[in-house]
Amino acid sequence: MTFTTIAAAVAYIEGIPDQPSAMHVPPEQRQAARFGEMPALLAALGDPQARLRTIHVTGTSGKGSTATMVAAIARAAGLHVGLYTNPYVVASQERVQFDGAFISDADFITAANAVADAAAQIPGWQPHVKQKWVALALYAFARAGVDLAVVEVGMGGRFDETNVIQPAVAIITNIGFDHMEFLGPTLSQIAWHKAGIIKAGALAVTGATQPDVLAVIQHAAQAVGAPLVVLGPALAVADVQVARGRTCFTYHEEQTTITDLCVPLPGTYQAQNAALAIRAARHVLPDLAPATIRAGLATAWLPGRFEIVAEHPTVVLDVAHNPDKMRALLATLPATLHWRRLWVVFGALEAKEIAPMLAALASMQPHLVATTPVIAVRRTLSADQVAAAARAQGITVSASEPDPQRAIDRALALAEPADVIVVTGSLYLVSAVRGRWR
Repeated sequence: MTFTTIAAAVAYIEGIPDQPSAMHVPPEQRQAARFGEMPALLAALGDPQARLRTIHVTGTSGKGSTATMVAAIARAAGLHVGLYTNPYVVASQERVQFDGAFISDADFITAANAVADAAAQIPGWQPHVKQKWVALALYAFARAGVDLAVVEVGMGGRFDETNVIQPAVAIITNIGFDHMEFLGPTLSQIAWHKAGIIKAGALAVTGATQPDVLAVIQHAAQAVGAPLVVLGPALAVADVQVARGRTCFTYHEEQTTITDLCVPLPGTYQAQNAALAIRAARHVLPDLAPATIRAGLATAWLPGRFEIVAEHPTVVLDVAHNPDKMRALLATLPATLHWRRLWVVFGALEAKEIAPMLAALASMQPHLVATTPVIAVRRTLSADQVAAAARAQGITVSASEPDPQRAIDRALALAEPADVIVVTGSLYLVSAVRGRWR
């Protein structure tokens, strides 16, 4: 098969194979099976992962931001950098980037054709969409001869399709509750999955702080002989200042202190993410100058992370889709914005734990417009289900509108110039409405 247009190439990569029987297999087993199939697909592609120097990033929250910061620092140091993140907010090609720019249509088409040809060499098998994306990214990075590939895990780590790489650094940002149907109901089980990216010969870096979680990560590092750096006394941030459009801080690492660092992403947690990114970058680039780190972080931005897209009323887009992300969002709001009334346009996937998210929201006394994210391959909560769950938490529900665009219309019609509207609950919701402003 040969694709000649970007539309055809994207349609193939994002296509869902017809494998209805797989839905009867428990989620964790499905993911492990897909991971087990990756070596054959990559072998048919010529094992591109073997030709790459990589940094692998996982965690419950902040992994996309951290991966972006690592890539930005390496880019500022003059490296040719590939970045794989997922999913996407702007366009599908956002998932594969070279030196801060989306993969070109021509390179995407070439890589999609290579993946399709490789898959055709395996009789009676159709690759899953996640397998195709990872294979495409690794092939494109190897073909371009990048100096460093920064690869974000899709979900978990141990059985994630990206866990075919041998990283120089394995970053675990933090551990919280998310994707429990795949990763298990306890933080220790979730940590076991995340710690699966730690490999022999790699440096492990983590921002996780819970004792039971750290014990799991420490055991995984010790099992393969990987040194572990933990965010704490030996790796820390200080003087964190959050303002509209940025976070500034001081970085401390053993005998090193770097001041006047700023990243254009507001939130105290972004300073912590940046510390992990700096430590990883300093491992692969030991001679990094503070000025280079400053310059790199200053360009480390990604859409949908406390992104202000309109004024009077102020409209904020944030992809918070789990309790930890929601609490981080709510901590950043009053630190950066003031409002007469707070409006929240909220939609979520069925698999998400929205009760604790809405409980956190309730403390801000918002007026909520319930809606439904736009996504074909995942089950979503209906607007009425969201509205009922919000009312159960004592939140005032001003409207229930299934269509995200009409939900935005409703919020804008109800809000006054001095108000703030936050669109949140799902990356897919933010992706569906962001084009209205950007």
